[in-house]
Amino acid sequence: MNLVMSTTLQDFLAESCKSDKQYKNLGKVVLAIAKVVCETQNTLKTAQFISGNDLSPDKKLLQTVSTTVSDAFVTKIMKCGCVRAIGCEEVNSLTKISQYSKYSYIIQMRQLNDLSNIDVDFGFGSIFGIWPNRENESGHDANFSQGIEQVAALYAIYGLSTTLVVALKNTVHAFSLNPYSNLFEMTHTNIRIPETGQFYSVNESYFHTFDTQTQKAVAHLRNHYALRYTGSLVMDFHYNLFKGGVLIFPKDCLNPRGNLHLMYEANPLSFIAEQAGGAASSGTENILEIMPDNQHQLTPMIIGAKSLVSQITDLMR
Repeated sequence: MNLVMSTTLQDFLAESCKSDKQYKNLGKVVLAIAKVVCETQNTLKTAQFISGNDLSPDKKLLQTVSTTVSDAFVTKIMKCGCVRAIGCEEVNSLTKISQYSKYSYIIQMRQLNDLSNIDVDFGFGSIFGIWPNRENESGHDANFSQGIEQVAALYAIYGLSTTLVVALKNTVHAFSLNPYSNLFEMTHTNIRIPETGQFYSVNESYFHTFDTQTQKAVAHLRNHYALRYTGSLVMDFHYNLFKGGVLIFPKDCLNPRGNLHLMYEANPLSFIAEQAGGAASSGTENILEIMPDNQHQLTPMIIGAKSLVSQITDLMR
């Protein structure tokens, strides 16, 4: 991983997408997402100011912020002209867009993850998976694409610094929002998940709800690694990406199918992990190879350094 402070997101996309047909118009989609990420940062700052004297986030305020951000992402991304459909938590199925170019994409997104943390100014972000639009191919249903078919995935973290991590095939880079230019500038390039990480992330408070094999795996981690867990999916994954280790969201007796959404949480993050040299598993199969059967399908997830993911899945069998 190298530290860089010169390339803007726009420059990076122009160079990376110019010669590969599968990336045609992808830059327009990513830049549309980046623009709304900038706007979302400002929206969240305003929300934090309004709720700053109340340590218990007001449900009406959270709903207002969530709706504002969700509407902004959908509206602005639609306007880029290169998106055929958008899927997210708030809709039952993909929202189809009537006006789109020949080279277009399908977006699956979690617009705001862990927004309930807004009162402590920590741990919220956005997640995006980008698939090519192949609905005209014989027999292809755009609603049911495996994660392995993604051409790109992104996540954003909001806070003191707004960071956008972008993954294309075999490459992952991080960009930070420059408050003076209002542009995303590359801060880390060719990110690779360290294989020597010393940390694991899991919600230990649910240990008693895990099955015997999962308890065995978590106990093993407890005895050999240090626990680092914030309760925020995006933040814990971000830490894992840079520091190594493994992040576990197992199934339990309360959530026998898992508690992460495959299409707009697990798939994008798994794509990023694999492009950074890591791995992601449901415990029984590669996350990216799961064939989804509905928009809101749930899954367990073990994600992080390849060797640790393999070790934990072996223990869970």
